[in-house]
Amino acid sequence: MKNYYIICLGLILVVQHCVTSPIPDDEQIDEHNKLYIEVLKDLTEFALKTGDELREYVTRVVDEVKQDDDKDSSNIRQEKLVKNYEKVKNSEGDPNMLDLYELTGDIIDFATDDFADKDEQAKKFIEKYKVVEFSEKIREAVTKFYDHISEEFETYAHELDETQKQEQQKLFDWHKDFSGTSEIKDKFNEIVSFFELFKPTVPKK
Repeated sequence: MKNYYIICLGLILVVQHCVTSPIPDDEQIDEHNKLYIEVLKDLTEFALKTGDELREYVTRVVDEVKQDDDKDSSNIRQEKLVKNYEKVKNSEGDPNMLDLYELTGDIIDFATDDFADKDEQAKKFIEKYKVVEFSEKIREAVTKFYDHISEEFETYAHELDETQKQEQQKLFDWHKDFSGTSEIKDKFNEIVSFFELFKPTVPKK
C-alpha cells in the first residue's frame, strides 16, 4: 500500500487513551447506586451505537482503499476498533469496563483528531471520504452523550435529601470537575473518574 494511504488511514484512528488513577478502596461508593447504573447504561448504549457507526465507516474506507490499491493488506487500528466493538457487543449487557473504555476511547480519538495542515495526498483522501464531516458527526454524538450525563446527574441530585447529599459529596465534587471541563478528552477522563468512585477498574501503574 502506498505510504500516503497508510498515513491517511492512521488519521482515522489515533489511539491516545488516557485514564485517571483509581480511587482508594476506602473511598468507594456503593456500585448499586442509581446514578451509577444509569450512567453505565448510557455509556454502554453510546459506545455501541456510535462505535457501530464508526466501525462501519472505517471498515468501508479501508476496504475501498484495499480495492483501489489492489493489495490485500491489513489495518491494525481498524482491526482493533472492530475487536473492541465486538467485545462490548457480545458482552450480553454486562460489558467489561476496560473494554468500554477502549471502545469509547476509539470514538473520542476520532472525534478530536485535527485534520488540518496535512499534505496534498492526505487532503485528497480526507476530501474523498468526507473524513472531516464524519468526524464532526461523531463529535456531535459525543457532546450529546456528555450533556445527557449532566442531565442524569441533575435529576439524581434533585431526588436526594440534605443528608444524602452530604454523604455523597464526592459525586457533587466529581460533577463540578466534569462540568468545568470543556475538552472532549478531558471529559472522557472524568467519566472514567466517575466509575472509579464506585469500584476500581483501572489498574495502578
